[in-house]
Amino acid sequence: MWTKPIVIIFSLVAGLAGLGLGLNAHFCQPKIAFVHLTEVFDQFKMKQEMQMSLQREELVARKALDSIAFLLTEEGNRLDAQEKPDQAVVQDYLRRKETYLAQRQQFEQSKQMATANYDSQIITRMTQYIKDYGSENGYKYIFGDDGNGNIMYAEPMDDVTAPVIAYLNQRYSGKDK
Repeated sequence: MWTKPIVIIFSLVAGLAGLGLGLNAHFCQPKIAFVHLTEVFDQFKMKQEMQMSLQREELVARKALDSIAFLLTEEGNRLDAQEKPDQAVVQDYLRRKETYLAQRQQFEQSKQMATANYDSQIITRMTQYIKDYGSENGYKYIFGDDGNGNIMYAEPMDDVTAPVIAYLNQRYSGKDK
């Protein structure tokens, strides 16, 4: 006679306990996501602005070097056309050509250094903004997928690349959310 109510009560308690454990497991799971780092880097406004700045600086320097190269080529052709060019003129030409080659090499090195410096600044800012985004949005982890096999697979629904890009660009532009 008491068996039926005990079974019902036991079933209700077991069901509620299972529901409670399920809800607890669902809501207590750490919030985890990932971003495609290359995409975030390429679409970060700071990167785009610094890249344009670097290109402008490079264009100015390259124009100067191209002008020198043009003049040296013209002078070299003129000297080659002469049967017996003046040795002092040839020596002066060779000295200027050597100076030009050194300037061109220095230009390439400074371009590489500037690119590395800009990239470092961009990555530092980008990393801080992603940390801020994660903290403000309750993420325990945000992984970066850079295509090197660190993340071999992730659910597309865990991809927060687009909102992170929007957040980074808003923060960089000085706008709040």
